Amino acid sequence: MSNTRSKQIQALVWAVLTTAALVLPGQPDNGLPRWLPEALEPIADKLVHTFLFFVLVVLVFRATDRDGRNRGRLAATLVSVGILVVVLEIAQLWVPHRTFEPLDILAGLAGALIAAWMIVAKYR
Repeated sequence: MSNTRSKQIQALVWAVLTTAALVLPGQPDNGLPRWLPEALEPIADKLVHTFLFFVLVVLVFRATDRDGRNRGRLAATLVSVGILVVVLEIAQLWVPHRTFEPLDILAGLAGALIAAWMIVAKYR
């Protein structure tokens, strides 16, 4: 299997796992691990969204870019992931024990933008 194909599979698997994590029915309680410090509980969900979409942008960019300098592919990656962020959050309106939260959209977009900023900084 080629290196490019491997990167494409990694990005696809992460996208599928992210989608599943955000649209499968949730638990009646908040679903946070019991070991999580109480101080992090209010922002834990937002950190998860930020992380998921940060990683997705990095993996998709790696899977589609050849030399790290193609800003068009980065822009397309950002637009695609941004649309996915919004669609997955809206889909939660119809999933049991999930709630639509505009701040989750902002957290996901923040993760995507942080990844893009780091990619641009790396290839200056």
